[in-house]
Amino acid sequence: MLKTFVYRSVFFVLGAAMFSAPLKAADGSPAAAQVDRGRQLFQKANNGVTCATCHSLENTGTAVGPDLKTLGSVIAPRGLSNTINMTVTCYVQEYTLANGTTFPGFEKSKAGGMIEIWDLSASPAQLRKLKESEVTIKPNSKWKHPAASVGFDDQEMADLVAYIKAMATGNAKEVKAEELH
Repeated sequence: MLKTFVYRSVFFVLGAAMFSAPLKAADGSPAAAQVDRGRQLFQKANNGVTCATCHSLENTGTAVGPDLKTLGSVIAPRGLSNTINMTVTCYVQEYTLANGTTFPGFEKSKAGGMIEIWDLSASPAQLRKLKESEVTIKPNSKWKHPAASVGFDDQEMADLVAYIKAMATGNAKEVKAEELH
C-alpha cells in the first residue's frame, strides 16, 4: 500500500514537472526553434499590444482573456489563427456607467448587487468592482481583438500558433504557414 502510494506520488510529480517545464530549442529542431519564436511574439510583439496583455502562458502575462491552453489543445492551427485574427468576440460587451463613462469589457462575476468587470480600455486590463445598478450593458460595437490589428505575417502567425499548441499539449510540432489557410 505504501509502496503504491510512493510510486504514484513520484509518477505524479514527474508528470507535473514534464508538462509544466517550458519547451526550449535546446535540441535545435525546427519545431522547438519555432516555439521559441512564438514565445517571443506572445511576450513582446513588435507591432502592437502583446498577447500577454490579456492571456497567460508559462506564468507570463495576465490571465484575463480565454485560456489559450484549452483552446490550443482542441483547435487546429487554422482555427487558432482565425481566432487570433478575429476582430469581434462574443465575450466583450460595452459597459456604460451612471456618470456616462463607457468602456469595453467582460464580466468576471456578479453577486450581491455588485459586478466585477475586466476593463479592456486599460492596458493591461483592470478589474473594476461596481454596483450592478450603476452599469448598463449593451453589445460591443467598437472593441476589436488587439491581435487582429498587429498584422502578423504568415510565418509569425505560424510561430505563435506553434507556441500556443506546444504549451497546450506539451509537444513541440512545427506549424507550416500553409496550415493556417
